[in-house]
Amino acid sequence: MIRRIVRAACFTCFTCFTCFTCFTCFTCLIGVACVTPAPEPPVVAPKKVVEDKPDVDAAALCSVKAEVDDAASRLHLAELRTRLEKEAPTDRAAQFGAMLSIANEQDRFHAFHDDSANHPRSVVGPLGECFVYASWKMGDQATGRCQTADDRSKGAAIVDVARAELARRRGQLDVAQTLSDNARLTDNGCAAALIEAARIAAAKNDSGKALAAWERAQKAWPKCYLCAVEAAKLTEATSGKSAAVPKWEAALALEPDAPEALRRYGAALAGVDDKKALTAYEQAIAAGQKDTATLMGAEQLAASTGDDDRALALAEQAAKAQPNEIDAWRAILALSSKKTDASTPESKSKIINAATQILRLVDEDVPALVVLGRDARAKGDLVQAVLRFDAADRAIAAGRTGGLSSAELDAFKKDEAALLGQLKVPTTSTPPKGNANAVVYAVQ
Repeated sequence: MIRRIVRAACFTCFTCFTCFTCFTCFTCLIGVACVTPAPEPPVVAPKKVVEDKPDVDAAALCSVKAEVDDAASRLHLAELRTRLEKEAPTDRAAQFGAMLSIANEQDRFHAFHDDSANHPRSVVGPLGECFVYASWKMGDQATGRCQTADDRSKGAAIVDVARAELARRRGQLDVAQTLSDNARLTDNGCAAALIEAARIAAAKNDSGKALAAWERAQKAWPKCYLCAVEAAKLTEATSGKSAAVPKWEAALALEPDAPEALRRYGAALAGVDDKKALTAYEQAIAAGQKDTATLMGAEQLAASTGDDDRALALAEQAAKAQPNEIDAWRAILALSSKKTDASTPESKSKIINAATQILRLVDEDVPALVVLGRDARAKGDLVQAVLRFDAADRAIAAGRTGGLSSAELDAFKKDEAALLGQLKVPTTSTPPKGNANAVVYAVQ
């Protein structure tokens, strides 16, 4: 009887008890069934599931979106785009920013659409399209592209920023608030999310919350000029101009030549430090803020500091910029009349022109009427002199003195009396003095 024992790969013949590994025991030549152990299956490493990683850092997208918003507020969008385009070949976040900063909306959309076709696994194209649709308030079109961006970015905060912007622009402020909160929960350092949160609070007319949000955004990103300016505006609106002075100074530290910030800083200082305020206004004008309000604000400050020549030059600039600005012509008339050389032909011409322009714009202005009445009398046009003086006299009698001082009013009365005396019109006759038609009839 042959029995077998398998021990590892060795077999034992129980006839002669000899170990063997073949079919026959060569000691007793008795065949046995040789059992070869089955080979162990090869070890196969489990397959790794390879997920597509986003081709751009989510935090970088947050930063570049904030940069684009900030550059727009500085009016430096073209400069930012130029810089980002240089970085774009090796930096997808920069490429996103370069496309987002394209001024023309249609061109911007096509840039992102083409990027989606060229990079079918990238978040950049669909995210950009999501932002463009948000700016157009096109919710249906935005939904799919925003979701694609969300999927490809693995739930990045910047996608909810785009969705929040869409909701805010469509007036869905509670939805926008929820999306903004989600974005900040995902990444509480996302500057774009903090900026959007401030805009939502402002849209809700919650000035306190908006101010706090702008301040948080600036703390997260200290270079944010937009944040500093909006914080200054809200402080000015809620606490007064003087309280906003430090805020405007913080904004100007980031953008020293910003025309609007300079003008508003000057306005905040007016009445507190007029010389410093005038300097700020003049810097704003030099930086390109040459609207009538800025020029006239500077004129008033120059006049208050006693610099009449500078005030006159500013008033003339304002009148040139806006010929229908009556306050500019009134300032020219008043300041030219104060000059020591007011009797020179050049100064007289400037005074007469200013008075004429004033009466082109309004029917009654006492200083202009007095000036033109005196000029008419000096030229021998007594009819015009009487008409101008009578109109001025009626306005003064009604309490509309046009800012003339008591001395100036007394001088006018003397001139009027002299004119009537020259015409031999008795001041106590009937019809009484002041009836222009009767006087004109007598003169003619």
